[in-house]
Formats: sequence, C-alpha cells, structure tokens
Amino acid sequence: MIENYVLFQTAFTVSFAAIAAIVFLGHRFIPQSGTLLSRFGTFLQTRSFPIFTPHEHNRLAVLRFFFGLIIFLRAVDVASLLLPEEYFLPVGYFSAVELIFSLFIMFGFATQFAIGFFMFVMWLVGEDIQGTITLGNDIAAMVALFFLLTEAGRTLSIDGYLVKKFPFIRPLLGYGSQIPGNESIAVAKFVMLFSFWLVCMYSFVMHLNEPAWMNGVTGPMLFVSNFMFRFHALVEPIFLQSTLAVLAARVSIFVMLVWYVVLLGFVMLGGWWRMFAIVWGILFFLLSSVGLQLGGSLAYFEMVLWIICFWPHWGVDSTKKLLLFYDDTCNLCDRTVQFVRRVDFFDRVQLTPVSKNHELLATYGISVDTALKDLHGVIPGENNVAAGYDLYLLLARHVLVLWLALPLLWLGKILAVGPAMYRFVAARRKAMFGVCILPRPKQTWVTAIPAQKPPNMLFQIVVWHAIFLGIVYSVTAPVLFLGHKGYNNHPLAQAARVYGEPHIDVFNRVDLKMMDNWFTLTDVETNTLIPILAKDGSRLALHRSGRVYGNTLRFRRREIDQTDCGFTRREIFIRYITQVWMHNTGLKGTREILFTQYHQPHPNQSLVAQNIYTKNPVEVRCEVTFTSKR
Repeated sequence: MIENYVLFQTAFTVSFAAIAAIVFLGHRFIPQSGTLLSRFGTFLQTRSFPIFTPHEHNRLAVLRFFFGLIIFLRAVDVASLLLPEEYFLPVGYFSAVELIFSLFIMFGFATQFAIGFFMFVMWLVGEDIQGTITLGNDIAAMVALFFLLTEAGRTLSIDGYLVKKFPFIRPLLGYGSQIPGNESIAVAKFVMLFSFWLVCMYSFVMHLNEPAWMNGVTGPMLFVSNFMFRFHALVEPIFLQSTLAVLAARVSIFVMLVWYVVLLGFVMLGGWWRMFAIVWGILFFLLSSVGLQLGGSLAYFEMVLWIICFWPHWGVDSTKKLLLFYDDTCNLCDRTVQFVRRVDFFDRVQLTPVSKNHELLATYGISVDTALKDLHGVIPGENNVAAGYDLYLLLARHVLVLWLALPLLWLGKILAVGPAMYRFVAARRKAMFGVCILPRPKQTWVTAIPAQKPPNMLFQIVVWHAIFLGIVYSVTAPVLFLGHKGYNNHPLAQAARVYGEPHIDVFNRVDLKMMDNWFTLTDVETNTLIPILAKDGSRLALHRSGRVYGNTLRFRRREIDQTDCGFTRREIFIRYITQVWMHNTGLKGTREILFTQYHQPHPNQSLVAQNIYTKNPVEVRCEVTFTSKR
C-alpha cells in the first residue's frame, strides 16, 4: 500500500510541477492565456452556475460547516465503536486526527491545511487503515477541492477572524491576497462537476458490459436487496403483485444511464436541459440518502456537491428585504434585532427603528403606538404585515439560519403556547429587561462583490492540473466493448484519486448477489440478537460504523457462489464484531454466541427482465456456537 501511495503521489507532484511550468510560461509569453479561466467563468455564470447573492462566500461558509459536520459525524461513528486496545494503534490515531480536523473544517480553523490532510492523507491512506474506503470518500474529495479553490475557510470562521486581526498570518494559513471572485467560484464548480461526471462516465462504460444494466434488471434487484435498500421489505410485496412496478424500476435504470452521459453537457446548455440534469440528480440523491445504503456518507456528500452547484435563490436573495420595525428604546427588542442581524448572513432583513421611521410605518398602516407594543415586519410589495409571534415565523422563513427553528415555531403556533409566551414577555419587556438610551451598533455585512480579477496563478495551476488528471483518468479507463482494457494502474490515473476520481465498478453482478448470503449473531444467554444484521439480512445499529460496513460487505462478497459455511473464513471478523458489541454494551466475562448463516438465491434475472418478480425461500446454511471473552 505504501509503495503504491508513494508512486502515485510522485506522479501527482511531477505532473503538478509540469502544469505549473506550462501555466507560468503561458502567462509570460501569451498574456491572454491568463484570462481563459476568467472568461470561461463568466460564461458559466450565464448558463450553468448563476450567482444569486452578493454574499456568495457566506453561502460557501455555511456549506463548509455542514461538509465538516458530515465528516465529523462519520468519524464519531467509527471512533465510538473502537476497542480500547485499538486506541493507540494506527486505526486509533487516524480516528482521532479525523475528528480533530473535521472540527477544523466546521469552524474554519487552519481550514486549507485540514482540507489538504483529508485529500492527501486521510482518504488515501487513513481510510484504508481503518477499513472504511468507499466511494463517499472520493465524492468528498471533489467537494474538498472546491472549498480549497474558493478559500471557503476565510469567511464566517476562526481563520477569518485571525486574518482580520493579524493580516500577516494570511499567507501562513494558505489564503491568497484576494478573495476569489464569482468567476473563480463558477470555474471551481465546473471542476467539481467535471470530476463527478467523469466518475459517472467510468461507471457508464463499466455498466455497458453488465447484462443486468443493459436489460434494466439492476433496478428491481437493488430495490429488493436486503443489504443495499433500507425499505426492501416494503418494496418486495409490490413487485410480487405488480409487473408495472417492476417495469418502472427497470426504466429508472435506463434513465440513469442516459443521465450519466448527458449530465455535464446538459448543465452547460442551460435551460430545460439543465433542469432535467438537476432534478434527476436530486431524485437520485434523495433516494440514496433515504433508501440506498451505500456507506461512507456517500449520499450526503453528493447532496452537498449538488447544493453547491445548483442552490437557487432560496434563502440568499437579498433584493427582497424584510423590513423589521422595532422599538429602539427597548433592551429586549435591541437584543433581538442584534441576534437577527448576526445570523442574517445574506442581508435579507433591513432593521427599521420605530423612532426614525414614523412616515414609513404610516405607509403600511401601522401606528407608532402599535409598533412600540410589538415587533412588526413587512416585505415591500406584499400587503401582509406580520406582528408579534407571527413576525417570528416570518423572520424564520426569511433568514436561512433560522429555518432550523421553523418546526418548533410552527408547533408553538399550533399548540398556542408560543403566542402566549410571547405576549407574556412582550407585556413586561421593559420592566424585565430595561430600556436603552443609545442604540448599540449592529452587525453589518459587506455587500460589495469582490473585484472580478482573473484567478490567481495558483488557482489556475490547480484547475488545469485537475482537468489534466481527469482527462488521463478518462482515457485510461477500460472500455471493454471496444476492446480497450484500460490502464488503471498507470501512476497518473491513480493520481487522479486525489481529486476524487476512483476506478469503481458498483452495482455489478457481484454487488447484486450480495443479497444472497448473510448471518446473524445471537447472545445465547439472553437470546438477544447482536445488532449487526437482522434475520432478513437488513443492517442494524452497529453498521453506523464504516468499519463494520466494510467487513460485512467483504463477508457477503466472499460468500458469493460458496456452498459451505463461511464461519471459518470470516472468524476473525466475527469474533471482532462480538468484542465490539460487548465493549459497547459494557459486558464483561465470557459470552456464548450463536452464529447463524443464511442463504437466499436472488430472484431469477431472466424473469425480472420480463417484469416478473419471484421470491426464493430462505435456508439456514449453518449454525456455529462459539465463546467470546472480555
């Protein structure tokens, strides 16, 4: 593993240096070459990636936080199921560092270096040591490259505070002299989507060699897989009774193949073509996050990628402001608007103190006395005026960060508890919180869009290098139906993995057979099922750890076409997961465990191709009792 890592990292470094030299010489002898990406970014904004807010970097910061949160939660799941004896092994060290660096990304501390750690170390070496390598890591690498290029860590972050307080520290934290403008952001989105499309195309050429994909059987098989689809038990009766449902599942696979091919081109075309690409992607990612169980938080990273590329004007458009009328002599009111202003990252609320806006109040039919009793809000052009508790609901709908509070506010409205609490406090606000003579200064958000200068040289080098390795990745991919076996082991093709371009072959004939074999573990003393796999093969609670997922995945794959008991072949893992369960539940001593292996032949694919779904019986292949001690 180390030799391979060193080889492709060397290829990555050498090719990066070569691209850097080409870009430098281009700037030196062909000055126009330095504006290519800038002009391309302008084009992308007109069709593919329009910008809806002058606070684009605030939007990227919000997404950076959730990106780090996904990594953090996944790391917590792995760390929570480590055994004490693993804490001071490489798996424990990587687990601890992953937790720390994910927090760095969330809160924007040394963000550029934290992102680099994940791209160059964690997702290439650390995940291999942990046994948690999945396609999710590669999609995360694409998103990480975007955040790296757009310097998303310098806004709403600790880094931003440090740079403002100590300007000399900026280059030490890995940030350029200027914040990337909208053109650079659009180019970074293209690079991310380009990488994603290349992976889709790699999957496409691999699927062309799979009969189950070419006749659509993969669709129904995925929906009834006890290992891959969470709601297989609900779908199976539908398929048994409806050939139309089976047909619809088959058709979805054909649409998926088309989507793979046209994705990038349709986004570039814009209009309804772009809309099809976006909507189908949303449907697929929602299905993946809710139903498909692919491991590695794949669906969540894909959703972040999609939101980055195609987030519409919802919650960020500051052209239609909410006018917030408040009593500027009331401490509680002042604190309320202070809070609103601090979380209004997209400048969607205009603070309007009552004492200075009597005429404006009159235009909306609000008397001064009424405005002093309750907070009032109105969106110009709309006739409705919200006051009191309803104003808080309107604020929560208008300010993105407050969307999280909407369910609680709606519940308070329905139960009438919220308005009652508001009225109680509002009637006593000055007695409880006092008055203020001089209003305190409010948070301001800079609305000027950064000057649209050409992307800096480092940005250009990274973009051209990512595109170059992407092209190498695509031309070295195997296209077996054309007789091209590919060169997956080429160092440059391997180096593309840094940017999230792996050599994958998912949902193939092997993956579809993984539903055939599974096992359960039962604590004999209490007759309790250890929560790893259910009797129908569904995943249980311990699968929250990517290490458990990786091991059960290998068990299912290695048992394909086997006819005997698999306990001996996977005894080390089976005993390990029993130890994890005992440690996680605080059990000590010796436990007697029953291993039960099941086999259920997958549905007849020839019949599924005719929209006929049949179910084969489940058989118990073997039972083995063993002891586990902690």
